[in-house]
Amino acid sequence: MNIIHEILKDCNQHNLTDHRDTLCNILESVLYFEALPSKARNQLDDLWAEVYNEIEDLLEPPTEEELKLLHPNFDV
Repeated sequence: MNIIHEILKDCNQHNLTDHRDTLCNILESVLYFEALPSKARNQLDDLWAEVYNEIEDLLEPPTEEELKLLHPNFDV
């Protein structure tokens, strides 16, 4: 699968709008503003790592402390 498609799909699936906007900005800079493709490729690699780190954080279950903050009346 194409990395751009994969990043975009994951950003949409996990509602990572800032990362989706960054992806669009990288693509736009290469297509319309003559940015260096090699630099954009490096930025895409960095963005891919950021997206997957954030997804891992989102999928991690909350700790007992986080649950207490979210639901103060609920005994854990």
